[in-house]
Amino acid sequence: MGLSIRIICVVVLISFGIAVAEPVYQHTDSSGRTIYSTEKPSNGKATVAALPTIGRWKPLELNIADATCDKHGGLACDSGADDDGSVVCLDGYRDAVVRYSEVCQQAKLELLSAPERYADITTQIKATVRNNSAAPATGVLVSFIINKFDPPLIFDGPAKIEPYSVADFTVKTTLEEVPHYRKLAVADVSLECGNCK
Repeated sequence: MGLSIRIICVVVLISFGIAVAEPVYQHTDSSGRTIYSTEKPSNGKATVAALPTIGRWKPLELNIADATCDKHGGLACDSGADDDGSVVCLDGYRDAVVRYSEVCQQAKLELLSAPERYADITTQIKATVRNNSAAPATGVLVSFIINKFDPPLIFDGPAKIEPYSVADFTVKTTLEEVPHYRKLAVADVSLECGNCK
């Protein structure tokens, strides 16, 4: 019987609660392989094997609120990453499992609604953007896509949006570029930043 089969047999017997009254011996054969057996070899050069205690597997119980700092006052991104790369919570709790790089260094931008138009001789289009992350969005670039052939119009606005904050962006264009009859949609606006997800 091979080594792996013998180990499996021992583990199965112990796992199912069948008492193994005999000790399990460990010795090395002439080929240098370690052998486990309930029979002591004839040469007597065996020791009783130190087998691990085998019990029932129990899944790790993880409280989601603890994992995400919700019960600990929120994220302390200014504290930097914990030793294991996770976040530190505001109250100093360090057993959260959320990765620091994902929530404290990467921003996520959202356009709150379709862009709005203010019309006169020159058309002004306004877009409101929210940063939905704990990291400040840096190098923000908001552009209006006229069509796939022309370059987009670049909005004026802040280059940085603080965590969980909102900023307005505007772009001026002519009625020839964006006529009144064109319906404005969320898909017309592209949101980018230097640390966006």
